[in-house]
Amino acid sequence: MINIIPLLCTGCQQPIWDPYLLCIDQNIWHEQCVTCSICHCLLHNKCLVRNQKLYCRSDYIK
Repeated sequence: MINIIPLLCTGCQQPIWDPYLLCIDQNIWHEQCVTCSICHCLLHNKCLVRNQKLYCRSDYIK
């Protein structure tokens, strides 16, 4: 029997069983958990990281 231990999402701390996951700044995320720390918009194409928090461009430059 193979014992599989799932990776935990950095955003929600829940196991990732999805076929796709994102690796951002050496952390693993569910696709739906990659949101801006300020406005909570979903970050589809780009995100910026500061102090291990994700930001959209407009909130990062504030």
